[in-house]
Parts: sequence; structure tokens; C-alpha cells
Amino acid sequence: MYFFAKNLYFLIFWLIFEVFIFLSLKHPKIMLTEFQTLKIQKLFNFFDADGNKVIEPEDMDMIAEQFIKIFGWKIGDDNDKKFRGALKKYWRKLLLGADTDQDQSVSFEEFKKAYERHLSSKENYEEFVLPFIDQVFPVIDTNQDGVLQPAEFAHLYEGFRNPKDEASKVFAKLDSNGDGSLSKEEIYQHFYDFHFSEDRNIAGNAFFGELS
Repeated sequence: MYFFAKNLYFLIFWLIFEVFIFLSLKHPKIMLTEFQTLKIQKLFNFFDADGNKVIEPEDMDMIAEQFIKIFGWKIGDDNDKKFRGALKKYWRKLLLGADTDQDQSVSFEEFKKAYERHLSSKENYEEFVLPFIDQVFPVIDTNQDGVLQPAEFAHLYEGFRNPKDEASKVFAKLDSNGDGSLSKEEIYQHFYDFHFSEDRNIAGNAFFGELS
């Protein structure tokens, strides 16, 4: 009986250890650098629309209402529905991966730890971030020409709660090929640089607004 119990305890311990190793490999983490943390704080501040230091469902509604006003959409129209849908999907994924205390809100520390996992590999990053770009881009591309024109970017930049008069300067930085527009591929690259680059002069750092 003693032998059986001893081996049962060993088996349970071994199974727990294997599960821990599996989860660690599937969801590895990195330590964000000081500069990455500064940029992630900028991103957190955007999603924390009411400024109460946590991200909640109400923040997503406030962001949607802000974009409706800036872009001139109507509540309930296709653009409104698509934009709200993209925000809801982002919120569900964020809540699932970040809300460790299960209080239906995400603090900056939870947000940061979640992004340590999202940025641990290119695959994790692309799985979390790129779908949001793909869902939002057709909505903010108001003339449906497949690129963002300066006026469209200015609306987006204002939607990030930045001064409108900064938009043209930031757009010029982001327009890497100088063709007067931003393609989705350019935006992909700027998002990647925003999240990963340690170069403080790279254009993508300013996508969500100039860093303080």
C-alpha cells in the first residue's frame, strides 16, 4: 500500500510538472525593456479611455464613440458595427490572457505581463496583433482605395487622443516610401517596430502619438 501511494504521488507530481513545462513552452514570456515598457504604457493609456488606471468594457464603448464622432459615422451603421466588433474581439482576447485576478478589468501590470507573452515570439505577436489591424483597416480606409490617405490618418491619429496639428508631421515620418499614403504593409511594419524596436528614432514609435 505504501509503495502504491508513493508511486501515485510521484505520478501526480510528474503530471503537474509536465503540464507546467507544456504551458511554459506554449506561452513563453520575455522581460520588456524600459523602452518597450514606455511604449506599452502609451498603448495602455489609449485603451484606458476614461483614465481610471484599468481597462474595462466601458473603455471600448468610449473609444468607439470617439471614433464615430471623428470619422463621422452613424451609430449602428456598418462602420460602427465593424469597428465595435474589432474592439470587442481585442477585448475578449486581452481579458482572457491578462485578467489574472478575474475582476473583468485589466490593470497596467496585467497588461504588461500579457504583452510579455505576446511579444515572446513573432508568431505570438502576429496571432494577437495582426487580426486587429486587418479588421480595423478597411473601416478607417474611408474611400476604400487600399491605403490610408493623410486625412484618413489624421482622423486615426486624433482618435488616439493626440493633437490634430501633429498628424501631418507624424504621417510624413511614417510614409516610408514617400508616396503620400500608408499601405497596410507599411502599417504592419510600423506596428512591429513600435512593439519590438529599441531604436528611439524609428518612425513607428510615433504611430500612437509622440512618446514623452
